[in-house]
Amino acid sequence: PVVDFVKIDAEGADKIVLEGMRGLIERNPALKLVIEANPSSLKSAGTSIEELFSLLSELGFRQVDVLFGKMESYRIPRDTTGLLEIVKSRGYTDLFCQP
Repeated sequence: PVVDFVKIDAEGADKIVLEGMRGLIERNPALKLVIEANPSSLKSAGTSIEELFSLLSELGFRQVDVLFGKMESYRIPRDTTGLLEIVKSRGYTDLFCQP
């Protein structure tokens, strides 16, 4: 079966979940996902928002839309600095990620 969409809210373990989904993502190259970017939860889990963005890019997610108020679009890794500023200033936010 084809998987089109996944929502991840793993309270900081998001990177671990993505690593575990690697095969699913490879088999479904058009997969889109919503993931919560929460720097403090990621830090508690032993990782960082920068590492999460790096993994998203490595897995082929290039377009990231911030789902908070006015929707803002970023390209990773090109716009990672601006995206980091937005996420860190808000504390956390949901991101819509697509290839």
